[in-house]
Amino acid sequence: MDTYYDILKVEPTASVPEIEAAFELQYNQWRRLVTHHDPNVVTQANQALMTLEQVRTTLTDPTKRSAYDAGLRLGGAVGGITDPTAVLRDAATPTFRPTPPKATRAVQPASVQRVDAWICPKCQTANPVQTRFCRKCGHQIGNDCPNCGEMVEAVAEFCQACGVNIKEAIEQKEEEEKYRLMHEAEQRRREAERLAILGPVAKLSEEAWNITKLGCIIGVFLSIVGLPFWIIGMVKARKALGFGQVPGDTEYRDKAKKAFWYALIPTALFGLAILCYGLIFALSIFGSIFSTLSGSQ
Repeated sequence: MDTYYDILKVEPTASVPEIEAAFELQYNQWRRLVTHHDPNVVTQANQALMTLEQVRTTLTDPTKRSAYDAGLRLGGAVGGITDPTAVLRDAATPTFRPTPPKATRAVQPASVQRVDAWICPKCQTANPVQTRFCRKCGHQIGNDCPNCGEMVEAVAEFCQACGVNIKEAIEQKEEEEKYRLMHEAEQRRREAERLAILGPVAKLSEEAWNITKLGCIIGVFLSIVGLPFWIIGMVKARKALGFGQVPGDTEYRDKAKKAFWYALIPTALFGLAILCYGLIFALSIFGSIFSTLSGSQ
């Protein structure tokens, strides 16, 4: 009967990291055989995995390891576990040769979790691995890993596919979702503020431009009639340009600026013409008065 050290193929003086590395190597080899098409192979693989779990539990715990080493020096049995070397040697060969089931089954340690089934915590029914809901009571026993998406047992602490801590991964996902929702709400608020400002700007710009164009068309024929349209266009354009800048308002601001200058120039020319006419009229009046006064003398 081999010792735990023989099973892991390490020296009795091996450190805990060395024991863990040897355990992982053999555990991974056997874990792939759990889904083998041969039921005998599956049975042997499960027995080997349970044996390896007990070996790791003993050799990585200083108290249990000391007691185990003391038992070896006294020539005691290997923890009451049957010889697993025949099964382990078969896994090391290229062709697996299943051994016939033994007449007497070794007692499974109570602390070792079953690897061939997922136990429903509600009704204690054994379900096939990768089962989402218990086939007897419908209780959910499998969840999707929040990191890699693989199915994991609901009571598992770590994902067997990617090794992530499931609870921490769920909390991280919830934080990311919370941040995403807050970010989207902030984006919607800013967009609403932008549209609240952009709406009046767009309306005033359009009105200013349309009124200014109408004033220009009328002013070609009747300048004095086009003057009110130019003044109204300038007022609306100034109001549109008075709003704070927001993303997407460039088109409307350019239109408001164009309406303002298109209305200002003819208004200024019209005002200059009125000023000239007034000046000429005033000069003519003063000339007439001066002529009258000169003739009377």
